[in-house]
Amino acid sequence: MITDVQYRDFKNLQHVDLPLGAFTILVGPNGCGKSSMLQGLHLLSQLGLRKSGENQHKTHRLGLLFSKRWHPARLTRSGSGGFRLSVLQERGEHISLSCTLPGEEEEAPTFVVEAPGCQPERVQLPGDDNPAILLNQPRFKNISSAVFLHLDAALMARPSFMEKERPRMENNGEGLASVFDYLAGAWPDRKLAIEAAARVIIPRFRRVLVEPARITRTVQRAFAVGNQSVNVPTEEEVWGHRMALEMDGGAKVPADMASEGTILALGLLTLLHHPDCPRLVLLDDLDRALHLGAQVRLIRLIRQIQKDIQAQKDIQVQIVATTHSPWLLQEVDGEDIRVLSTGPDGAARCRTLSDHPDYARWRRMMTAGEVWANVGEDW
Repeated sequence: MITDVQYRDFKNLQHVDLPLGAFTILVGPNGCGKSSMLQGLHLLSQLGLRKSGENQHKTHRLGLLFSKRWHPARLTRSGSGGFRLSVLQERGEHISLSCTLPGEEEEAPTFVVEAPGCQPERVQLPGDDNPAILLNQPRFKNISSAVFLHLDAALMARPSFMEKERPRMENNGEGLASVFDYLAGAWPDRKLAIEAAARVIIPRFRRVLVEPARITRTVQRAFAVGNQSVNVPTEEEVWGHRMALEMDGGAKVPADMASEGTILALGLLTLLHHPDCPRLVLLDDLDRALHLGAQVRLIRLIRQIQKDIQAQKDIQVQIVATTHSPWLLQEVDGEDIRVLSTGPDGAARCRTLSDHPDYARWRRMMTAGEVWANVGEDW
């Protein structure tokens, strides 16, 4: 389990330390750095995962990871020459990634990767070298079991098909219907557990129905044009799965007609009950589209699922999420709430809610969420 994350000059996180527990909630106003914290942690966790094409291209894994939207120049705090991300694990292992932007005579960023018991590895991009040996070591694999969820109810409700023998949802929730079909056949007890948990959050819900469906997909097919091969997008029909929800009284509701909150809750519960559940789950807006009472019930369920996984598999599933809902925090202790704010210089600050000087006195009369609603972030 990751116990601490350090951000140095990463976006607006100039000098911020984020202590983590098994279940950590980030709160604060828009633009204070909550999503940036999740992004930085997720990028660091991806160091241990091979990237598609890294063996075929003359580009290092770091070059594939930190490109386009995630180019270092876009991630470095304005006015600084680079950034640094570090994680500390409960066994005391410290892993860090530093990036220095190119100077006047340099053409590309320089990365330095550090881990205990290893020589720091320096990589300048672009380069002709193979993926860093250091990144393929177990200590980097251990932090790579992470998912940053950007759930989209509209995508989750679409029909889908299986491309893998053991399907999982995409980070945006695509493929949910096929995952339910897979669980119904290979892990029926898990499908039942998801439905039972969903009934707690959404009392009118009963079960998920999955039926065969014809789906049109676009594939790239190679066609010979003279002496060259050209990829042309081609549509083809395949058999897949369509999802519907059975509600009170046997009413059948197509997934794309169900409420956003119901679909989003099903997606999160499916991830947590999947046999390949990640060790680290990052989620923006945990309360999105959920009724106040449903938010409270969801937190209780998540905590119980974490306990069940640890008891059955001796695995700690760690969750870091953001929220704007004081009501959701009714079920969270102040020790697990990180309050973010922005200082006069625009840099983010992070403190634990229970560190507020009046927290103990306020907590005797209020929930942690009510304390946060009253004391705010400017302290």
